[in-house]
Amino acid sequence: MGKKIDHVVLISLDNLRGDSFGPDKYKYLPANIRENLRSRSQLMEELSAEGLNFRNCFSAAPFTTASHASVFTGFLPLHHGVFEYFNSDIKKKTLFEYAQGEGYKTIFQTDFPIILGEPIGFTRGIDKYYIEDEYAALEELRSNIHSRTVSFFHFGGIHYPYGFHTLKFGGDDYRKKVQNLEKELDIDKNKLPKDQFDEAYRMGEDKDLLFRYKRIVEHLYAQKNFKRLTELYFEGVDYFLEHRFRQFVVELRKVLKDSSHLIVLFGDHGEDWSDESKGHYKSLTPGVLHVPLIIMGSNIVPGVVESNVRTIDIAPSILYSLGIDVTNAIDGVIMDIQNPFEIGKNEM
Repeated sequence: MGKKIDHVVLISLDNLRGDSFGPDKYKYLPANIRENLRSRSQLMEELSAEGLNFRNCFSAAPFTTASHASVFTGFLPLHHGVFEYFNSDIKKKTLFEYAQGEGYKTIFQTDFPIILGEPIGFTRGIDKYYIEDEYAALEELRSNIHSRTVSFFHFGGIHYPYGFHTLKFGGDDYRKKVQNLEKELDIDKNKLPKDQFDEAYRMGEDKDLLFRYKRIVEHLYAQKNFKRLTELYFEGVDYFLEHRFRQFVVELRKVLKDSSHLIVLFGDHGEDWSDESKGHYKSLTPGVLHVPLIIMGSNIVPGVVESNVRTIDIAPSILYSLGIDVTNAIDGVIMDIQNPFEIGKNEM
């Protein structure tokens, strides 16, 4: 009988393309767009070198709610029931509910509480739920380091407003970016965008800046300036990784040091600007459906996995590491490699 993993940490970098780093960088971008792109951050390269980098992972859905429901349940949208943002709640049991039933403490942090919250069922099986406060959630993990936990950290900073999310994380850099873009493109800052949806509880200046940024995006898309939109996206990826995510990784490592743990870092969908794709929602291009998946942690031998995997394979693989076999009951399968999930295998 194997030893169960004590701590599983899922990290979602919402809206991160699979070809945003490493040898696949810019793989799905047209030559005229990728030729002058220059990303500065090397954080994703560093993380992929520390663990197993699944170079061919594909998302079950091109938008946040359905994609995360697939990751958490191991089911395709057809079966878990989440097709739109608010059409219904998750109809299948999540990995958090399974883990909670086995005595694991469950922790959930999200930047998008409106769409990754109670209305759709994302709070089921969760002991502690946090909004836009990864360090409070991390402290909860720290306080339970001598027990067993399954935690989830969701970051929305790669969504537009690219890199910033809110003033809490972007501050004056966010203000200046919006002002400079409005000046550069000669855009009326008082004109509302067509898209006024908000995934978070933004108010006042935060909501104003979000709508102004969306107006900029709509202006560029109407001009078919896909090159500038792609540049803004990758600038945002860099900003988020270096101004917010890098420090989180440092603190997470401190918390997990000397513990038996597994870190599963993934993207739920990417972002693609072209005649075939307006960002990501309802888009089925490779730039949207090809997502990163990196597994790090105790006893992980770094390497590259070339075989195709799906985001619906994450849940059964994690549950297997906790001694729970659900492979005969869901759409996903345990990843068919000599893999880190073996270290937590129990006799079934």
